[in-house]
Amino acid sequence: MTNRRFWIGLGLITAAALAWRVGYVIWAIDRIPLGGDASYYHYQASDIANGRWFIDPFQYRYWGRITPSAGHPPVYIMYLAGVTKFIGGSELTHRLASTLLGAGAVFTLGVVGRRAFRSNWAGLVGAGLAAAYAALWINDEMLMSESMYVLTAAIAVLCAYTFWDNPNWKFALLMGAAIAIAALSRAEAAILLLILAVPFALLQRDQPWKKRLLNGFLACLAGGVVMAPWIGYNLTRFDHPVMMSNGIGSVLMVSNCDYVDPVTGEYQGTYHGKFVAYWNVGCSFDLERRLDEAYSTEEAERFKRELGLLPGTQFAFFGDEATHEQAWRAIGMHELKTHKKNIPRLVTLRVARMWDLYRFDQNIEFNGALEGRGIWQSRLATLQYFAMLPFAILGLVLMKLRKEPILPFLAFALSVTITAAMTFGITRYRAPVDALLPVLAGGALVWLGKMIVGYRRSLAPAND
Repeated sequence: MTNRRFWIGLGLITAAALAWRVGYVIWAIDRIPLGGDASYYHYQASDIANGRWFIDPFQYRYWGRITPSAGHPPVYIMYLAGVTKFIGGSELTHRLASTLLGAGAVFTLGVVGRRAFRSNWAGLVGAGLAAAYAALWINDEMLMSESMYVLTAAIAVLCAYTFWDNPNWKFALLMGAAIAIAALSRAEAAILLLILAVPFALLQRDQPWKKRLLNGFLACLAGGVVMAPWIGYNLTRFDHPVMMSNGIGSVLMVSNCDYVDPVTGEYQGTYHGKFVAYWNVGCSFDLERRLDEAYSTEEAERFKRELGLLPGTQFAFFGDEATHEQAWRAIGMHELKTHKKNIPRLVTLRVARMWDLYRFDQNIEFNGALEGRGIWQSRLATLQYFAMLPFAILGLVLMKLRKEPILPFLAFALSVTITAAMTFGITRYRAPVDALLPVLAGGALVWLGKMIVGYRRSLAPAND
């Protein structure tokens, strides 16, 4: 296949991916109401487009209060803000804008597959699988940052391979900057500077150590420079230090608790039972009592003031967001200390759940109902995941045998594993790996196809 045919083919696959995503969003226009994190992205983007920069969108809408917020990193929100400013700010417009990110990811993954296996066909098959993979196209309808994260993760992998092929200071800077943009889409990607950029620089065996160290340093420097404006901005506007986002406290709270439903008496905590290794909104209830049990009277009263609860409710609407997070973190840390003997088992189950190796049928239920991703959509995504997984593993083996670097794939797998271990097991956190699975599976399928064709030709009778 010529390069020209590759680009034409990739363009057609990308166009088909976009058409399907747009059609699905329009078809499912009334399927799920706007809520949760999706409403945060939607409303904060509208606020930014109207000159209210990174404020709490809920406090502003319900109470008219302008308070700073860093609930999520900024890249996806800024993208939606730009769409709002120049195109429109409706919920449907934002969902359709996300389909462009999904289609862009398909295109980029095709290019990654072409480089990873040095095969035009591998790139096209990988792009085709990515276009059809429900775990990816569901994101665009959901109005969640995974759409942006999948695209930026694919770009980061492509930039890493560009650096590997051309290990100079310019591409080291490019690799670090691309990883930082991915981190500004989902904060956990920041670890890739340490587990991808630095090792990739140090593993350049044909380069002197001085140059390897310099390239690793430059990649981290570029990443730091790209993230610095956001981090610096956050450090100036909260009562407590905030770096990438304010989410860790609430995550610790909802993923670590022994909550029992006061009405049914059913255990709904996260250490065993139905929600083991997952999260439950019930873990954010009855916070004042839990603080009384966890801390001294003086400390408990201080944390209660920091919660800023609406009278008679569990909603922390008043006060500084970073201050709320201190109280939430205190509750989560107390639970961790109380159940420290259970942590190894819990971490193992979180990781297994995230990889669909534990209760995958329940994950379909949770993704479909609690996450709002749809039951049949989640079931299809799970079937496709298990179908591609063995071929993706084969793809890694083939790359290793051909002495192609596989670290970018392994680094993303490690990053999502660490994220699940530290938080909770949810398949949505697997988004960048779900994006890379089609790349690896595509390369393996092309190799198998060539093997089958070669075998059949070997059986054909020779011409006289």
